[in-house]
Amino acid sequence: MPAVQPHHPGTNQSAGSVSRSGIMINHYLLPVPNMLEFDRPLPDPTTEEFDRELLALLHSASPAQLSLERALRQGSAVIAGSASWTLLGRETDAGGVTVRVGVFFTSQIAGCSCADDPNPADTLNEFSEAVIKIAPDRYSFEIRYL
Repeated sequence: MPAVQPHHPGTNQSAGSVSRSGIMINHYLLPVPNMLEFDRPLPDPTTEEFDRELLALLHSASPAQLSLERALRQGSAVIAGSASWTLLGRETDAGGVTVRVGVFFTSQIAGCSCADDPNPADTLNEFSEAVIKIAPDRYSFEIRYL
């Protein structure tokens, strides 16, 4: 199963965490999409093995590696190990493979957890769709939550 590694073009940053870097232009920090890399290329996208490998990768990656916090709608933190991914569609062209996925996950509400807290629920079930653009080399990809 491929492992996810952050890719930081033009830097010597070590792998292990997703970069929150950006480009500074006129004192504004513009975010740069995080490119992630597999430790080996995914199988040919026309095969069922591609689907299995991609889902295995998504299930094994941590929420931080996939920037899953970007998909939060109600909670304030994603609970690790709670994500369940499903493939919704796939397109292949000269620019690589574009995969549309759905993800169910559990989020946690930050707060004091006091007895008089107005919201007694401490976890929420959430859903998001995402588009994963996989480069033609099938090593690197970007993920964008909708």
